[in-house]
Amino acid sequence: MKAVYEIYRKYLAKFSGYYAKEGMHGFALQPDQSVRIVKQTHDKIPAVLIVSREFYQEKITTYPIDNDTELAKFLDLEFSGTNSAFKIIQKDNGQTKVNTWVFNEEVPIARLLIPESFLLSSLLETDQVAVCQKAESKLFVSRFFDGTISSLSSRQITNVNLFSLSAEINVSDVAEISTEQYFVKIIGGLSYISPHKFSPFFTKIQKSQWFDIIKFSAVPMVGIFSVYLLLSSSWLTWRNWQFENQLVKQNQGVSEALAVQTRYDDASATLMNLEHFLSNQQAKSLLWLVLAKLLNEEESKTRITAIRFNDERFVILGETAKATDLLTSLLAMPEIKDPKFDFPVRKGKKSESFNISFLIDNKVTSDDEKL
Repeated sequence: MKAVYEIYRKYLAKFSGYYAKEGMHGFALQPDQSVRIVKQTHDKIPAVLIVSREFYQEKITTYPIDNDTELAKFLDLEFSGTNSAFKIIQKDNGQTKVNTWVFNEEVPIARLLIPESFLLSSLLETDQVAVCQKAESKLFVSRFFDGTISSLSSRQITNVNLFSLSAEINVSDVAEISTEQYFVKIIGGLSYISPHKFSPFFTKIQKSQWFDIIKFSAVPMVGIFSVYLLLSSSWLTWRNWQFENQLVKQNQGVSEALAVQTRYDDASATLMNLEHFLSNQQAKSLLWLVLAKLLNEEESKTRITAIRFNDERFVILGETAKATDLLTSLLAMPEIKDPKFDFPVRKGKKSESFNISFLIDNKVTSDDEKL
């Protein structure tokens, strides 16, 4: 994964630029992992342009609007005619805090215009301040919730304490970034931030920029995907070779184990079928004990005309003096479960015709036999 990250980092550096006082610069990654900027000799605008702090105004403003659509309309109206970007960082009690950046007119229009302070703040914790030593000045950067507060050193702001007072923030920690590490952190922030978080900084696409956009997005993805496929294929080939060697060495043992497993499965299936068969047979044999109890009652005038077995339930048809008494007798037997009339009782002159179904609980019957 480190190799993939380095490839991604190199492509970001290749298709990104840095705009400062001296004009347009490109990034050059060094063998020792350091990064330096090189002044461009052509007028080509990169797809991603990181803008130095001198060339934009940055602030956090609170608006008494909590509807995103209405807020967007208001901001478009407020910053009409400027090259600007805004990001919602907090909503509370009907108010919205918005981070805004307004770029100077001389800044070239790239597909992505990203303030350098935004990239640096993404590497910080809330209320942590980074003191960045640039070539000619210091840059103070802090993270406020999900927003960015920054300022260049001046006569009024010469240290962290004065910066925190001017920004009205509490400082929990201070990180020092040297001149040598400055652009390493810039590229680090560019590669660290999730792509969707760059959405506020997209500008309208110009026809001349389409080719650069395709190169910037497609080439890295194709490269990363190719490396991923190569690594995955190599790993799978190696694992397959390992498995094949193990199978060759353990072929006999595996075959014997499979044979034992097959015999075990066959024996288990046979046992389950036999148990199911014996269980049904036992239940059917117990039916005669139940019928004997019904027919041996002194007042019973029951005559059984048919016996059926359907879906694990026994069904008896016949005639008796009073069908409800017969159902009551079945309910009183502990081994009988869920006795019920399947059809309404038909009353005759001297008897009633019934159709009763029930289940027999083998366990209850077995316990009675033990007692």
